Amino acid sequence: MYALKGIYFLNQQIDDLFGSDVERSVSSWLPSSDVCETADRFEVVIELPGVKEDDIELEVKYNTLKVKGERRTTFEGFRYFQLERGYGGFYRLFIFPTDISKNLITARLKDGILYIEVDKNKKV
Repeated sequence: MYALKGIYFLNQQIDDLFGSDVERSVSSWLPSSDVCETADRFEVVIELPGVKEDDIELEVKYNTLKVKGERRTTFEGFRYFQLERGYGGFYRLFIFPTDISKNLITARLKDGILYIEVDKNKKV
């Protein structure tokens, strides 16, 4: 029972950060990702083959990076015999152990891989 309360509390905190986004529960597919840390930044790498740059959104709040987007099907009007690749919307939420800088984020999409660098907030 205690574990369920913890999950509920975490969900409430996420809703407080971003609002109760419906896309969290209706992601069509979940792209693979890696996250690593250096002394001054976090680096996130997400596999997004077939996703166009215009179909990706990034949002930073406090210590959280939200990545959402859509991979569109290339076979409109066809009847599928086999469908293994995921299409439609996706949503990823990355929570870092420290606050991150909203103004110092860079992202580039190359060969179906999204590279995101997020600087840590500097303590003054």
